Amino acid sequence: MIVAGKRDCPPACLSPREWPGDSTVEIGAPSAAGWAWTRTLQAIAILALAGCNGTLPPAPKEIRIPVPTPCVSREQIPTKDFMTDKTLGELSDFDFVVALRTDQLAQRAWIETTSALLEACIK
Repeated sequence: MIVAGKRDCPPACLSPREWPGDSTVEIGAPSAAGWAWTRTLQAIAILALAGCNGTLPPAPKEIRIPVPTPCVSREQIPTKDFMTDKTLGELSDFDFVVALRTDQLAQRAWIETTSALLEACIK
């Protein structure tokens, strides 16, 4: 309790250098050096907090999300028109050899076309 500039405090709450003869301690104005340090620390804290507010980048207005898109349309992919084993088995020997060679050439052409499309997608 503060009465007329004095604080009522038992000796146990004071540090040893403040022990007076009686149980009252004078309360005065803070020293000029203590006041200056307090104001300096307050100013530094205010400036530090004010600096944090000005460093934020603006919020993005448009966000782009990458979406995978095919580099080749379905119309560009060649169809597989190869002969089946069943069809080849029904042919005579001469027709079998001719059909096999034709099928082999068609397969090579299909592989070349597909490889070219895949290389175009990679670049």
